[in-house]
Amino acid sequence: RDETRSWIEVAALDRIRRIAPSAEADEAWAEAARRFLAEFPDHPQASLVAVRLGGERMRVEDLESFARRGDGRLAAEARRALFDRLATAPPAERGAIATAIRDLGATSLERGGTASEEILRREAFEVLEAALVLEAPDAARATRLLESLAPALPQMAPRERASWHLHAAELSLLRGDLAAAADAQQRAWAEAAEAADESWIDAAAPRWLGRVASMALDSAAIAILLEAAAETTLGRVSASDPIRATAAQLAARAAETRWRLEPGRALADRWYVAADRAWESVHSVQLALARAEAAAETARWTESLESAREALALAPRGSGEWRHAKRRQIEALAELDRDQALAVLDQHRVLDPEWDQGEHGAALAAVARRLGSSGRSGSGP
Repeated sequence: RDETRSWIEVAALDRIRRIAPSAEADEAWAEAARRFLAEFPDHPQASLVAVRLGGERMRVEDLESFARRGDGRLAAEARRALFDRLATAPPAERGAIATAIRDLGATSLERGGTASEEILRREAFEVLEAALVLEAPDAARATRLLESLAPALPQMAPRERASWHLHAAELSLLRGDLAAAADAQQRAWAEAAEAADESWIDAAAPRWLGRVASMALDSAAIAILLEAAAETTLGRVSASDPIRATAAQLAARAAETRWRLEPGRALADRWYVAADRAWESVHSVQLALARAEAAAETARWTESLESAREALALAPRGSGEWRHAKRRQIEALAELDRDQALAVLDQHRVLDPEWDQGEHGAALAAVARRLGSSGRSGSGP
């Protein structure tokens, strides 16, 4: 076929699908584009067509190379493909794509453009996103971009304003300003809710949860922030969404941290409810032990016994987790059935000579004294 006529066909079909989008127009263009690339791989526009046709499948290194070309259209298409890839890539691939975007250089806004231009804002938002996705977030550049975008906040669409506030929350979190982070995150949610943009919140909630979960869980303030983020995510994802199990576990971990920092019945109840919900999604020895302990702290002895037995079945015999589970089992039995508790305790002392060693052993020795056991022999169920 004639090279020029083939290119004109591809360009015309591309224009049609952009003016009047439809599945049929997309497929007609894609078929013409594939044929064009197969017949004329050396055509000056071949790289541009290849990026438009399969940017989501191309190597990140190739897209980055195209994005650095002097050809404005090819560079713009390659940058767009990189931004689109970043938005949909799995976590394991996001770092490499974000690094490629970072290394492309300054955005038009950073080079002196004005945030009143929507196309410049879009580019700045995408680079801002990349700066925060990096394994070591580029907080300095992200801050400069955020500040450059701030003057245009009043004229932004609600989704843009929501994104701006969410990025401000992430930056506040990175700086350790938890109060500012919580306030900015609430502003982001409020902007989206006012515009009835529930889909934005659905996507943003797991992102915010991941950002908070990356922080060290070493204070009540972080625990409160993490618990709230996990609860928001749980309220927005379906039962089949894989993120649900992660959110449930993070909520339980946050609730436990709050209780350990400030023991009390109300926080113990929150911990039990969170641990019980997490156990529904993930059966692990750690969650079984957490549920057993939380149940004990709230005098739910039947539930504590049930979880202790689950933990005993999951933990390697003789391990620290197994000893912890045995302690919880006997403590719960002591509240429910004194004779059975004594029988299990006696059996445990026979099978484990170090039964009274360590933290859990000391707790069991205290139970033995309370039950009036003097180390009699025998075995039980």
